[in-house]
Amino acid sequence: MRKTVFVFLVFAIACSPPVKKKKADNKLKGDWAFLDKRGNYNEAFFGDSTFFTYNKINGKMPEFKYKVINDSLYSDFEKSKKALNRIAGIKWISENRAILSTEFVHDTLEPISGPGFLLSNTDFKKDSAKFVKDHYQRYETFLIERGILTAEEVREFKEKGKVPEDLIKQDQ
Repeated sequence: MRKTVFVFLVFAIACSPPVKKKKADNKLKGDWAFLDKRGNYNEAFFGDSTFFTYNKINGKMPEFKYKVINDSLYSDFEKSKKALNRIAGIKWISENRAILSTEFVHDTLEPISGPGFLLSNTDFKKDSAKFVKDHYQRYETFLIERGILTAEEVREFKEKGKVPEDLIKQDQ
């Protein structure tokens, strides 16, 4: 009887499908928006293994390889070095908000959702003008939702070129 049970267990284990190791979930994957330390609106796209950003001043930056290991972001910014180097710490402050921190900056990334041309779905050779138009709309929405500007201030600037008074530098 024991021999039969043992043979059955060996047969059952041998016929069982292999257990696949679950790959670590990359929570950074996707389109993100943030204000940099100078207050410039930026969008970033993190794919499976590469990322890049866009802002109105610098345009689209080249793609860089990256990897998330524990609470750090590693990248190949220095192309001369073969290995990925730690470039920032990652602190998740909610399920969909993360702070990327270096010695000099602390950028709070928030996911971008909705239709339109995003970094993840835009071919810049064909659709850059459409992307830029959608980018500026997301920029306005971003500033309004955070109370940095009001919808009225945005409208007045577009229609009359009027800069909000709190953005005008006062000489003292």
